[in-house]
Amino acid sequence: MLNSRERAQLRAIETALWLQDPAFCRLLTTGRVRSAAPRRFALALLVLGVVGLLLAMTVLSTLGVAVSVVLALVGGGLWLWFSGAVTPGR
Repeated sequence: MLNSRERAQLRAIETALWLQDPAFCRLLTTGRVRSAAPRRFALALLVLGVVGLLLAMTVLSTLGVAVSVVLALVGGGLWLWFSGAVTPGR
């Protein structure tokens, strides 16, 4: 449980974050982003990873496969997080 001083400090930090970037603050507080731009970016990472994986598998490049798998996993995770389907830490 937070005391009144800690709550005031937390509110001040939230206000500063909100003034700096409302979308980021909304992401921190609710786990959702209303803008479609972050979801599109994450989806692009996912697609890039999957396409890269298919291309790397045809060439049989181990490094290419590893990089593509990481891109696909990061893109998919970010897309799920930004779409609100998954909220990390809850």
